[in-house]
Amino acid sequence: MRVNEVIALKPNKLNYTNNTILIDRSISWHPNKSKTRKSFEETSTKTDRERTILIPEVLVNYLKTYISRLKQLSIYSDDM
Repeated sequence: MRVNEVIALKPNKLNYTNNTILIDRSISWHPNKSKTRKSFEETSTKTDRERTILIPEVLVNYLKTYISRLKQLSIYSDDM
């Protein structure tokens, strides 16, 4: 996975049953006109293709716990 794809990941792209992640988005950043700040934009992947990757079960379990904890802290909601 590319770093920009990791940044663009959303929990609804995780498949806990099959231990996979759907990679279909990326984050790009571009200088704005004033060149003092950068703007971030969600885009398609570098190859414009989605792909599914297999992840270890230990990572799936970690992500489940992490997302659950974010929900408890009201930092995450299902409509993100």
